Amino acid sequence: MDPVTLVLLALAAAIYPTLLAGVILILAHPRPLRMLLGFLAGGLTISMIAGIAIVRGLESSGAVSRSHHATRPIVSIALGAVSLAVAWGVWSGALNRGLAKRKRRKRDPEARKKPSMANRALSRGSIAMAFVAGLILNLPGVWYLEALTEIAKADPSTISALLQLLVFNVIMFTLVELPIVAYVVDPEGAAGLVERTSAWGHEHSREVAVVVAALVGVWLIVKGIVEL
Repeated sequence: MDPVTLVLLALAAAIYPTLLAGVILILAHPRPLRMLLGFLAGGLTISMIAGIAIVRGLESSGAVSRSHHATRPIVSIALGAVSLAVAWGVWSGALNRGLAKRKRRKRDPEARKKPSMANRALSRGSIAMAFVAGLILNLPGVWYLEALTEIAKADPSTISALLQLLVFNVIMFTLVELPIVAYVVDPEGAAGLVERTSAWGHEHSREVAVVVAALVGVWLIVKGIVEL
């Protein structure tokens, strides 16, 4: 897979809702470092294992190599269109209506739902439970599956496939890794930095999501058109 596509898909995966939700819950904890480490370990474990299995499964099944040459660019164009639709939905607020409804249900005691397994695991504040939450919340999403398909198309060696998966996952888990680095480098100042960063993220998350989704969408559409 070409580096630009890998980076863009990884950036899109980095703002995947379940991953973001897990990071936000952890950063709200009084002592998040151990939980961040556990969450990262769990996420990398399930993501790498699933990635290797899917790439090798696609290669052994011949599904990628048997696909018609014109099919691949059409898939890229379709995914690009989906990404642009997501960008528009976030920008217009259409995708926030469901969230608003969930918030209203949360304020209604009779409609309040039981917290998810991942939320319950993170609320306990233990590294083991954070590891479990990392496993649960980081099953491959749409952008990761697209990246795995692109990797499988090239029929890479085992080492090459592992390196591409590792680079993708390092980028995808940037929002988990940066707070860890901050706590290791400057434990005293990390809390304030993480708090300011979280506040900035809450304020600008919409714009970031729109820009990333739009960039990925445009890139995939252009890529698909060129390959037609």
